[in-house]
Amino acid sequence: MRIRILSSKEDIESVEEDEKLVHFAFRPSMKDVLELITKVPSVSLIEIPESYNATLSRGLHDLFEMKSIALVVGNVWGHRTDLYEYADLPADDVRNLLKEGKSIRDISIVTGLKESMVGYILR
Repeated sequence: MRIRILSSKEDIESVEEDEKLVHFAFRPSMKDVLELITKVPSVSLIEIPESYNATLSRGLHDLFEMKSIALVVGNVWGHRTDLYEYADLPADDVRNLLKEGKSIRDISIVTGLKESMVGYILR
Protein backbone atom coordinates (compact mmCIF):
# COMPACT_ATOMS: atom_id res chain seq x y z
CA MET A 1 0.00 0.00 0.00
CA ARG A 2 1.37 3.41 -0.88
CA ILE A 3 0.40 6.99 -0.19
CA ARG A 4 0.98 9.88 -2.61
CA ILE A 5 2.88 12.76 -1.03
CA LEU A 6 1.94 16.27 -2.13
CA SER A 7 4.70 18.70 -1.16
CA SER A 8 3.20 21.75 -2.84
CA LYS A 9 0.08 23.02 -4.58
CA GLU A 10 1.74 22.36 -7.92
CA ASP A 11 1.95 18.62 -7.13
CA ILE A 12 -1.86 18.36 -7.33
CA GLU A 13 -1.60 18.68 -11.12
CA SER A 14 0.52 15.52 -11.35
CA VAL A 15 -1.67 13.25 -9.21
CA GLU A 16 -2.96 10.18 -11.01
CA GLU A 17 -6.75 9.82 -11.30
CA ASP A 18 -6.78 6.46 -9.51
CA GLU A 19 -4.99 7.53 -6.31
CA LYS A 20 -6.72 6.44 -3.12
CA LEU A 21 -4.40 7.78 -0.40
CA VAL A 22 -2.93 11.30 -0.36
CA HIS A 23 -0.73 13.09 2.18
CA PHE A 24 -0.64 16.89 2.16
CA ALA A 25 2.82 17.99 3.31
CA PHE A 26 1.62 21.60 3.10
CA ARG A 27 -1.38 23.37 4.63
CA PRO A 28 -4.19 22.77 2.09
CA SER A 29 -6.81 25.40 1.44
CA MET A 30 -10.40 24.61 0.48
CA LYS A 31 -9.41 25.36 -3.12
CA ASP A 32 -6.53 22.84 -2.96
CA VAL A 33 -8.77 20.09 -1.60
CA LEU A 34 -11.52 20.81 -4.12
CA GLU A 35 -8.96 20.71 -6.94
CA LEU A 36 -7.69 17.36 -5.66
CA ILE A 37 -11.07 15.68 -5.28
CA THR A 38 -12.19 17.01 -8.66
CA LYS A 39 -9.09 15.57 -10.33
CA VAL A 40 -9.07 12.40 -8.21
CA PRO A 41 -12.66 11.38 -7.41
CA SER A 42 -11.50 8.01 -6.06
CA VAL A 43 -9.51 9.47 -3.16
CA SER A 44 -10.64 7.81 0.06
CA LEU A 45 -8.08 9.08 2.57
CA ILE A 46 -6.32 12.38 3.10
CA GLU A 47 -3.55 12.63 5.66
CA ILE A 48 -2.31 15.95 7.04
CA PRO A 49 0.31 16.79 9.66
CA GLU A 50 -0.97 17.37 13.18
CA SER A 51 0.12 21.01 13.16
CA TYR A 52 -2.19 21.70 10.20
CA ASN A 53 -5.23 19.91 11.61
CA ALA A 54 -6.02 22.63 14.12
CA THR A 55 -6.26 25.20 11.33
CA LEU A 56 -8.48 23.22 8.95
CA SER A 57 -11.83 24.89 8.49
CA ARG A 58 -15.07 23.28 9.58
CA GLY A 59 -16.05 23.44 5.90
CA LEU A 60 -13.16 21.11 4.98
CA HIS A 61 -14.17 18.65 7.69
CA ASP A 62 -17.74 18.75 6.40
CA LEU A 63 -16.51 18.22 2.82
CA PHE A 64 -14.48 15.15 3.86
CA GLU A 65 -17.52 13.73 5.63
CA MET A 66 -19.84 14.49 2.70
CA LYS A 67 -17.45 12.81 0.21
CA SER A 68 -16.70 9.89 2.60
CA ILE A 69 -13.02 10.77 2.69
CA ALA A 70 -11.19 9.63 5.81
CA LEU A 71 -9.07 12.34 7.42
CA VAL A 72 -5.98 11.03 9.16
CA VAL A 73 -3.70 13.24 11.19
CA GLY A 74 -0.11 12.08 10.89
CA ASN A 75 3.26 12.54 9.28
CA VAL A 76 5.34 10.66 6.77
CA TRP A 77 8.73 10.66 8.46
CA GLY A 78 12.02 10.21 6.66
CA HIS A 79 10.54 10.54 3.20
CA ARG A 80 12.16 12.66 0.50
CA THR A 81 9.74 13.69 -2.22
CA ASP A 82 12.62 14.83 -4.39
CA LEU A 83 13.52 11.15 -4.77
CA TYR A 84 10.13 9.45 -4.78
CA GLU A 85 6.62 10.91 -4.71
CA TYR A 86 5.13 7.95 -2.81
CA ALA A 87 5.68 6.52 0.64
CA ASP A 88 5.04 2.85 1.37
CA LEU A 89 2.72 1.88 4.20
CA PRO A 90 3.40 -1.48 5.89
CA ALA A 91 -0.12 -2.85 5.32
CA ASP A 92 0.99 -6.50 5.38
CA ASP A 93 2.85 -5.95 8.66
CA VAL A 94 -0.24 -4.30 10.15
CA ARG A 95 -2.46 -7.23 9.16
CA ASN A 96 0.05 -9.80 10.42
CA LEU A 97 0.35 -8.04 13.78
CA LEU A 98 -3.43 -8.05 14.09
CA LYS A 99 -3.48 -11.80 13.37
CA GLU A 100 -0.92 -12.20 16.17
CA GLY A 101 -3.44 -10.63 18.53
CA LYS A 102 -1.88 -7.18 18.83
CA SER A 103 -4.15 -4.24 19.56
CA ILE A 104 -4.40 -1.23 17.27
CA ARG A 105 -2.42 0.75 19.83
CA ASP A 106 0.36 -1.89 19.89
CA ILE A 107 0.41 -2.05 16.09
CA SER A 108 0.70 1.74 16.01
CA ILE A 109 3.71 1.65 18.31
CA VAL A 110 5.46 -1.14 16.38
CA THR A 111 4.86 0.32 12.90
CA GLY A 112 5.13 4.02 13.74
CA LEU A 113 1.76 4.70 12.10
CA LYS A 114 -0.96 6.70 13.82
CA GLU A 115 -3.80 4.61 15.24
CA SER A 116 -6.23 6.20 12.78
CA MET A 117 -4.04 5.07 9.86
CA VAL A 118 -3.85 1.56 11.31
CA GLY A 119 -7.64 1.56 11.61
CA TYR A 120 -7.97 2.66 7.99
CA ILE A 121 -5.65 -0.11 6.78
CA LEU A 122 -7.62 -2.70 8.75
CA ARG A 123 -11.06 -1.63 7.59
